[in-house]
Amino acid sequence: MTRKISAIGALDLDDTGAEFGKLARREWRGYRMFECDDGYPALIKSNRTSYLAGWPDAKLADNIIGKAMQNADIVTHEMPSYLRVRQRGNKFIFVNYGGETATIPNSFSGIFILGTKDVPAAGVSIMQIDL
Repeated sequence: MTRKISAIGALDLDDTGAEFGKLARREWRGYRMFECDDGYPALIKSNRTSYLAGWPDAKLADNIIGKAMQNADIVTHEMPSYLRVRQRGNKFIFVNYGGETATIPNSFSGIFILGTKDVPAAGVSIMQIDL
């Protein structure tokens, strides 16, 4: 049985693939961020903990995780496929695991000490930033 869910409050579910299949039925206390069309809570938040009572599709998972990161003041970047970044101190290390050149998003700023903004296939670029 598939249940549609809707947002309560500030989360926007338009075109996010907002459907749940199996739900874990429990009684929970906290702010209902999402609820099913039958009124049962789908995502509950209480203090620093959230409980997701189901298995979201990729779009809904991205929406929920993105909102949680935004609420925690975690900076996010839209990254090209296969381009990964790690921060070590005042350096960002970009690794392209793909077969084509990947461009580092403009949301990153600093001075390249290895490579360039365009990271070749199987390549690495290192950017130094001011902390």
